[in-house]
Amino acid sequence: MIDSTSDARYACCAGWGEKRIMALHVRPDHLPEIIYDKIQRDLSPELLRNNLLDACEAAGEASMIAEFDAHCERNPLAGGSVALSPGELLGHVKPEQRTIAHVARELSIDPAEVASLFQGLAGELTKVDNELASEWFTEEIVNGQGQRISLARRIAWLFRTDPPAQDPFLCDVECLPWNLGLPVCANLPGRTPPSASLDCIGFRVPASCVTNASQPTVFDAGFEAALHYWSPGGKTVPHPHRPVGCSGAFDEIVAETPMLREVSSEFVRFKSKVS
Repeated sequence: MIDSTSDARYACCAGWGEKRIMALHVRPDHLPEIIYDKIQRDLSPELLRNNLLDACEAAGEASMIAEFDAHCERNPLAGGSVALSPGELLGHVKPEQRTIAHVARELSIDPAEVASLFQGLAGELTKVDNELASEWFTEEIVNGQGQRISLARRIAWLFRTDPPAQDPFLCDVECLPWNLGLPVCANLPGRTPPSASLDCIGFRVPASCVTNASQPTVFDAGFEAALHYWSPGGKTVPHPHRPVGCSGAFDEIVAETPMLREVSSEFVRFKSKVS
């Protein structure tokens, strides 16, 4: 019999010779219960989750969030692998202004010029301007200085349709930021849902350039996302106060971030629906 007063963090299978199973460690005092619940349901290896809990326990209240995120940074893509269909396109959505500023900074050009080129890549200008934008993408992004620009900072969060489709943006794109549960729409303390449309840009990401496609785990999400707008299970979490008519979650995966030069040059620009 196991003494209940001893360290009950570990448990064994009853049968002789059966594989020893490690129980999840108890919740550290300063870790929010909602995050602990998500860690319990997470798809990452139990050893990693216990190491995370131990790190939070050792850190104490003052530095727990920083330690939590540092531990996550060291253990990305810890979920089960996801098989992608040949020829499948996945979607990735970002706030447009932030993306324009990043590309302009990397290429040392005027953000207004990048904004115009993005319009051309989305097919919104004259035929000549659209063709010029495509040439710019090939010369500067695929073969030029922009080769080093990645789609995301650490890992890429990608959504896919069920069943997988040739174009993930054949949907009500105005609802995407809400149905994907993007952080800019998150129900964070002191932040109300956006009262004006968000300018967004969507990227079609070929499955052929997606490496280490995995089920998302708490290690990919980090503290703030796990607290407010992410949940385990491989589905996006639509915003609870999304606009009328916006409904439905998408399958989501995480992967090593592709480079911008690897995505389709046919961008998608749209404004989000107002709540």
